[in-house]
Amino acid sequence: MAEFAFDVLSQRPVVTLWIAGDAGAAAAVQAALVGISVPGQGLNIVAATAVPIRLSLNYLRDPRYEDAPVQAGISAALIDPNTGLFGSYVIGIGETIFDSQIEAACLAVPGVTAVHQVVFTTVLNIIPLKHWIISRFPFGGRAPVPSGCSGHRYYPGAGSYFILNGDNLSLSGTPAS
Repeated sequence: MAEFAFDVLSQRPVVTLWIAGDAGAAAAVQAALVGISVPGQGLNIVAATAVPIRLSLNYLRDPRYEDAPVQAGISAALIDPNTGLFGSYVIGIGETIFDSQIEAACLAVPGVTAVHQVVFTTVLNIIPLKHWIISRFPFGGRAPVPSGCSGHRYYPGAGSYFILNGDNLSLSGTPAS
């Protein structure tokens, strides 16, 4: 993710580039851009911040399907590194996630007929994202007043991205009647 923003230290607008990767990723990107960046332009390369989340949901299952394969399919649809909605190679830095995306990923799994009670929170449970749209203190440090739509999208903040692992995914299925 890249953003043109005011840099407090240099007291001027600069391009800030957030990257995800190992500890040496920022240095590698810096070295790669040295020869091609505009001299004096100002470029900040910053490691993106991972925001671990918990996700729980209830789903209705077609009774013709066994629960274990359906749960495995939902888990893959959400956390598979290459194809899952929260996959490490799929989710973008600063990417907003909507309840509808979570529900669509689950409904694409054979045997899932409905998804209910999606609860999305940070692992530290400091910020109940289900009720707030999060962006590094966008409201002067106050929580926004939830509107009819504000509970259905989750924003990690500029330079941040969501991560979800199997330990923080809770699925509860019920056979449809």
